[in-house]
Amino acid sequence: MNLTTKLTLSTSLILCSGAPAADAQEVTATHATVMPLVLEPFQGSIVFATVLAPAAGENIVRTQLVTDWTTNGVQSAALFGMHLSANHEQGHVEWSVTGGDLGWGAPAGTYSTAVVTGALNGTVAAGFLPLTTFDLAMEAAGGGGLWGILSPDTKIIYYHGPRMDADQPAVSLVSGGVQSLALNAGPTVGPGLAYIVLGSATATAPGLELSGVHIPLAVDAYTNFTLTSANQGPLVGTLGVLDGAGRGTAQISIPAATDPGLAGTTLYHSMLLLDLPAGALLSASEAVALTLAP
Repeated sequence: MNLTTKLTLSTSLILCSGAPAADAQEVTATHATVMPLVLEPFQGSIVFATVLAPAAGENIVRTQLVTDWTTNGVQSAALFGMHLSANHEQGHVEWSVTGGDLGWGAPAGTYSTAVVTGALNGTVAAGFLPLTTFDLAMEAAGGGGLWGILSPDTKIIYYHGPRMDADQPAVSLVSGGVQSLALNAGPTVGPGLAYIVLGSATATAPGLELSGVHIPLAVDAYTNFTLTSANQGPLVGTLGVLDGAGRGTAQISIPAATDPGLAGTTLYHSMLLLDLPAGALLSASEAVALTLAP
């Protein structure tokens, strides 16, 4: 029995049960990195800090800021602002939030938050040093000084998960073409994991909830085809094992002169990560669309 056959049988057994999800949910993270901030009371116009980031190649699927800001009321807590920026493989990303955004007010006291954002989502780019970092700026949004104390328990939590990127959004049915998919589960947990790319010709919602993992695909006949016919026909490299960096490639190859009646159809694909020895589904990437053009 070859590797593809073994993977197909194992994957089918792992995915043999499940129910549609009631609501679309965030991608299930494989793990998280918690970065505490060691900070002093702020009494200046602006404060800069460097924050350690996850390892290069890790995929951030959401970020959470957990903190308390205590003020004596000299300056409204609504004016406290934080700006976090970073370089990803996909480009530069930034996220800004003020106390006003969080509903903080003017009276003296302690204000708390555990705000979550997707603004920093992406694959962390390698830096000049072995460690990767994000830039953090804290300032008074309305000018003046920062009068207050940030909790010593302040931390930024980066949630990691698999990511799949397409090189193009559409392929012609007349001339044919290939959509290449870059698969990335990150260097921490990704190396050696089995994966399968499943699809839907219907939609991404409501999706499928399976073993606590939200799969962003509406199950239909195409889903079954991508499960049972992985690595066959138009599905190239859609079932396999990620390399030592937690990466891989797959392709959706549409032959020339494909049925023109399919024009306008959108196919959605998601990469699922599997722990075959444990017989477990670990996580799923957000869906990537492929439009079948005339």
